[in-house]
Amino acid sequence: MIEFFGDIKVEEDNIHLEQRFGRKTGTGLVFLESEDLVQKARDELNRQYIGSRYVDVLIPRIETGDE
Repeated sequence: MIEFFGDIKVEEDNIHLEQRFGRKTGTGLVFLESEDLVQKARDELNRQYIGSRYVDVLIPRIETGDE
């Protein structure tokens, strides 16, 4: 997974892959260091492939409950 991000710095601890019943679902969440890197990842990596798997890079909306 780290190779997929290329020159976009991502730490292995910030990659979370969803599993159900002990099997990967194909869904994951990656935390990046800045909003600029988030935009760069979406711009460069959205609709690319990891092997034969198509990748959608989406930016989640995080609600804090303060609103």
